[in-house]
Amino acid sequence: MITVILENGESSELSRVALPGNERYLIRDVATFPLLSQLSEFSYDVFSHAEMDCLISELETLSKELDAAEKAHIADIIELACRCRDDRILTLTFTPFE
Repeated sequence: MITVILENGESSELSRVALPGNERYLIRDVATFPLLSQLSEFSYDVFSHAEMDCLISELETLSKELDAAEKAHIADIIELACRCRDDRILTLTFTPFE
């Protein structure tokens, strides 16, 4: 499972979302998903506000392939990504270690 954590500049957690089995569709290995293809089951992956437009676009594209529960989960991640995009001190962390 990948946990997505919205953090401030001091690594304090503001919010998190997770769904068992989400690594199956979040971790991509194709060039059409340049940010999601960076995700790993073995490391923390941290994205800044500057990467959020691209990440949101990738998540919207991915959502088209998923069932209703998975789409709702992606919508939750997009909500965190929008908050991150709008505040330069926030980061969005994807981690399998939670």
